[in-house]
Formats: sequence, structure tokens, C-alpha cells
Amino acid sequence: MKTINDLKQDDLAIITEVKDSCNIIQQLASMGVLPQTELRVVAVAPMGDPITIEALGQRISIRRLDAKEIYVETLG
Repeated sequence: MKTINDLKQDDLAIITEVKDSCNIIQQLASMGVLPQTELRVVAVAPMGDPITIEALGQRISIRRLDAKEIYVETLG
């Protein structure tokens, strides 16, 4: 299975699972970013951390540590 860590800029994906160990699980849920949410990678910082995604019209920066806990299925 792929995680957000495996995605590159402009990749589209759907969240399939967010592990309970993810530090930002509550923040994502409060924004409505749950499994079955479509996302797009907007940017990856020059050193690779953080990764900025766009989901539900919101831009969210996620540390790689957390991104490896968010499983996705790529689109296209």
C-alpha cells in the first residue's frame, strides 16, 4: 500500500486509511479529511518535509512522519 510519502507533486489520490498512531488524526478529522477523501499533492518542500496537500478545498502541510501513517490509492 502507498502512503502520502510515496506521492509526488501533482499526484492525485484517495485516502484509504489513517493509522491511529498518526499524530494529526484528530486535526484531519476536524477538517473533514477522512478515508475516501480525494487529495492532490500541491508541493513538497526542498528538503522533503513537509508535504503540502489540497483536500476539500483546504491546503494542509503534513510532516513526513505523519504522512507515512496516511495510506492512499493513487488515481489516474
